[in-house]
Amino acid sequence: MVFKIPKMNREEYDLLVKDNHISRIAFSGSKYPYIAPFLYVFNENNLYFLSTKYGRKIDLLKNNPYVSVEIEKFSEDMSCYKFITLQGKIVPEYHLEKKKEIRQSFVDLIISKNLSTVVLEALGQNPDEPVENIVTADNTYVWKLTDVEDIVALKNSNE
Repeated sequence: MVFKIPKMNREEYDLLVKDNHISRIAFSGSKYPYIAPFLYVFNENNLYFLSTKYGRKIDLLKNNPYVSVEIEKFSEDMSCYKFITLQGKIVPEYHLEKKKEIRQSFVDLIISKNLSTVVLEALGQNPDEPVENIVTADNTYVWKLTDVEDIVALKNSNE
């Protein structure tokens, strides 16, 4: 008999997404997928990401904007785990006020989670400068996950 991992309902996986801030995004590569970690914010039922304006992900998104995003939570001994995978499309946020709002959400996230300022390097920012510079700096892209076509949300039976 095959044991199937229990599925999470919408309320459970929304809570998982709201309570976390690190994701992994799988991009379509020419031969192999490319996977990279990203901070995210969950705002108005949407996932948003900040990224540098350089790197492999930029070229991959130009060729194919369809991605898989994974968010997980697990205990060190793996006795408790949950994860969600969302398949959709990454698009730039163009609306200036929305971009400013999302950038401020990243500042709030970094401060509220007491994250090291070293994380600013991954966002194309100087870690020696104030975290609030994210809001006005123009050296990052604001991305949004759209057109989500498939959601897989699983948990262990102890949850």
